[in-house]
Amino acid sequence: MSSVRRTSVSLLLTCAVGLVACTSQEEPSGNGQDDQAFLKVRTTAISQASRSLTAVTGQSLAVDAVIGITLKGADTPADYAYSNVPYTLESIEMTETSATEQWTTPSDIILRRPKATLTAYYPYNEQTDPYAVNINGMDGIDWLYCPWTTEVISARWPDVTLTMHHAQAILRVELRREGYAGEGKLKFIKIASTALAMQGVFNTSTGSYTTTSGTSLIDQQYAEGEELQLPADPNVICSDEWFFLPVALSSSEDVDITFTVKVDKRSLETTTTISPSAFQCGRIHLFPLKVMNSELEVSPVTIIPWETQDDSHNMKPTN
Repeated sequence: MSSVRRTSVSLLLTCAVGLVACTSQEEPSGNGQDDQAFLKVRTTAISQASRSLTAVTGQSLAVDAVIGITLKGADTPADYAYSNVPYTLESIEMTETSATEQWTTPSDIILRRPKATLTAYYPYNEQTDPYAVNINGMDGIDWLYCPWTTEVISARWPDVTLTMHHAQAILRVELRREGYAGEGKLKFIKIASTALAMQGVFNTSTGSYTTTSGTSLIDQQYAEGEELQLPADPNVICSDEWFFLPVALSSSEDVDITFTVKVDKRSLETTTTISPSAFQCGRIHLFPLKVMNSELEVSPVTIIPWETQDDSHNMKPTN
């Protein structure tokens, strides 16, 4: 294993959008005669952004973030055999028009003449299998991934631009009083639907996943003294949110989604329907709830972009 290598690279301030990381380079970094070169992570742009962004650029992972990179031959996979190599964002230096990222790695990826392709994910863990990441939405981990790049990577073209995507979706509830006269302490919130799963196995190289059966319930229990408080002012909301995986359903018919809350000593429940294709990864799904004395009312879902750090302000990561 080599010593930690520092690479100074140029940050693109335009956030790429799409399901594939693909950025062409205008000039080759090599001279065409070299037999090998170190891989250079040019930048990590985030499609639809992330709560892990820095406030400075709005488009970069935070300093000290570690991604895992896996690389294979583009034409002949056996040409390269790098798996889950950690790259750490050591610093970001800003100017008025650009920024410079400095990445470090304890184990250099060395490129040769054969073309290569790579995939990446965040947050890095030495024990993670990039092809089978176990996801649990209640963990509060914002898993990001970059599928196999379509850029030309080789000793002649060692720079790569990664476009990271959210592996999960967010379900957010916003609660307000509608004539409710009690103290307003929320003891739990439960959300059940066959269109969502809290657990699954995610392939970061393709963006595909399988969901775990029997995990179609968000069950948020609030500890004594840590209850979610329903504001006294009916114009003010309280909210909570969770990561989840949308479930691919074979039926084209609308599916039920049921909300159950316990406020003070009362359990209130309501059910509405959604399109089976309404839930999408990389989106926030907002459900407004009105709490009344004897019933709960839900408004139709609103799907909004996942664009800024504040868009997932209530997440409670456990890692």
